Amino acid sequence: MRRHLQEEAHVRIVDRGAKVVVIGGEKEACMAGDILGQLLDAVRKGHTPTLDDMNYALAEARTERETPPAARETPGNLGALLAETPAVLRPEIRIRPRT
Repeated sequence: MRRHLQEEAHVRIVDRGAKVVVIGGEKEACMAGDILGQLLDAVRKGHTPTLDDMNYALAEARTERETPPAARETPGNLGALLAETPAVLRPEIRIRPRT
């Protein structure tokens, strides 16, 4: 996923233990940093991000960047959105695969 984000956002991501450095243009680096932060939020809330989640985050970031500030809607928190449990699932019912 890191390589995908680097290619799509035109940045370079270097991780050194607990620190992450995003190298690139100012707008691209900020966008990639925001996406990484929101995906980290989702992981901390129990979600396992997929490549589709990354593509969704990239599409949302690009849309927000291209929309004039006056026409923007209030940005949502992607981490909270990804970590939500769908309303159709009831927590008291366990879903198990048939084996």
